Amino acid sequence: MNFRGDPGQAEENLRWLPKAWSSFHKDLVESNIPLSQRRIPPTFGESKDFIPFNQNALALTQFSFVGYPILFPERFGIFRPSEDDLWAFNHFWAILGYVLGLEDKYNIALQPDLKSVREVYLEIFERYTIAAGFHWWPGAVCLVDSIFQVCTLYKNCYW
Repeated sequence: MNFRGDPGQAEENLRWLPKAWSSFHKDLVESNIPLSQRRIPPTFGESKDFIPFNQNALALTQFSFVGYPILFPERFGIFRPSEDDLWAFNHFWAILGYVLGLEDKYNIALQPDLKSVREVYLEIFERYTIAAGFHWWPGAVCLVDSIFQVCTLYKNCYW
């Protein structure tokens, strides 16, 4: 997608890359991902009583920063990290969660050991990230497309 023109009309000015996104969607649909993992949990706005910024949203934001590097370190340029390094990184995010106002019972980084951390993060990844792939919001598509376009300009980008 490319954006051209007035930022106030970004939605109207998007040029989608239909082949790339239809291929991505086709791969998802044809994957062996169970139907139960293709649905976004109901806490994401289906309830009339949903509060858009709550402890759950903050915990999922925390996961965005700590979960992926713990689960997939090599994809983030972290090669051969020691278990102690990953545990320290997770501990750092447990502290940041506390400082940002995340109650301990929602602080996903507060786990007894790294094995438990990985289990919690994998559950979140399967429940939210995979499901989100089946329900793309146009703004998210624009963001991802833009990131990929920038990365094609910079050859040192790790993907």
